[in-house]
Amino acid sequence: SDFIIKNKEILFQWYAGAVAGIVAFILYAHGFGTVGYKLTGVLMIYLMLTLAVVLSKHEMRVIKYIGTHAFTIYIYSWPIQAVTEFVVVVILKLQWYVTYPCMFLVVLLGPLIIYEIYMKYLPKNKFLDRMIGVKQ
Repeated sequence: SDFIIKNKEILFQWYAGAVAGIVAFILYAHGFGTVGYKLTGVLMIYLMLTLAVVLSKHEMRVIKYIGTHAFTIYIYSWPIQAVTEFVVVVILKLQWYVTYPCMFLVVLLGPLIIYEIYMKYLPKNKFLDRMIGVKQ
């Protein structure tokens, strides 16, 4: 891990990550069996590491905001995910390629909306501050 951290700029170039993503998609789409799926998993991990290195070079207020409220997202994501999955899968009967992005966005944005509503409109107390994840 020390080697990877010291050489991350060399190991994780954006174009290598793009190639890894394209190859992973092709392998997944053609389904080359167990070996193909395992290779797809490794390539996707490389793609995500490359994406993390590329994004770390730029300060992004949105990502910083999400990172600041990671506890709130963590605490409230499961109940929100359960409700979202019930609505999208059971009631609306949408396909997985619609379900996954919907669930990701709702699970990410739902807790942040709860936090903002609490901070702007509800009376504050220590118990609710801790339940919502307000920094003291």
